[in-house]
Amino acid sequence: MRPILTTLLLCCFCGSLFSATFTVNTLDNTNDNVCDGVHCSLREAINAANAAAGADDIVFSVAGTIDLSTGMGNLPVITDQVSIVALNITIANAPGNGIDFTGAANNSALSGLTVVGAQGAAGIFVNAVTGVTLTGCSAISNGNPATSQGGGISLLFSAGSSIVNCTVDGNAENGIFMLDSPGISVSNCTVTNNSFHGIIGVGCNAIQITNNGSNNNGTGAPVPATGANSSSGILISGCNSAIIEDNVCNGSPLEAGI
Repeated sequence: MRPILTTLLLCCFCGSLFSATFTVNTLDNTNDNVCDGVHCSLREAINAANAAAGADDIVFSVAGTIDLSTGMGNLPVITDQVSIVALNITIANAPGNGIDFTGAANNSALSGLTVVGAQGAAGIFVNAVTGVTLTGCSAISNGNPATSQGGGISLLFSAGSSIVNCTVDGNAENGIFMLDSPGISVSNCTVTNNSFHGIIGVGCNAIQITNNGSNNNGTGAPVPATGANSSSGILISGCNSAIIEDNVCNGSPLEAGI
């Protein structure tokens, strides 16, 4: 009996270490508090992943647009480690941020997602979370052009994170904004037609910005607080040991390419 009991106990213990996979199978924005094979919205999948211990995965069996102007509005904030593979998925018209990582969501990953028309601080917003990876995502036409507020991708206090192969276009404020996030990297991204700076890092020691195209940024309305406009293809401020290599910056009319 002892070997059998020991095996059962070990299996129970080990089972808690494995990640769970939640499959989104609908594009609606509702919540019946269950994510299963009958109905699982992205809202329900995020809630389930936040509640489950350990790292989890969210995948999609559908393709198309999740319109956050309908149903229950903004998605839940992601507060636990998760990997989201969202190829052919668009999040549209969020009243706030399109998708939001904070809390204990360290080492999370997001790939393939497009965010359009979010009205909050950014289409993709990462706050006080380390080691987040954004790959192949798009942040397009987020923010309010009338006030020039709301950017494409924002990472605040998120050390060791990376943004790779992303497209950031036509946002009402900065394209990619990074604050106090040491060891962050931006590579192989296309950042165009944003109202202020294309790529901006403030207080990000050991930042690496390589092989990006940051073009035609800085044509938006004046900053409401100052009445002045501002634009650079790439702007780095207060970042020691920065590496900026092999970027192309054109068409920023008011300040500098880099």
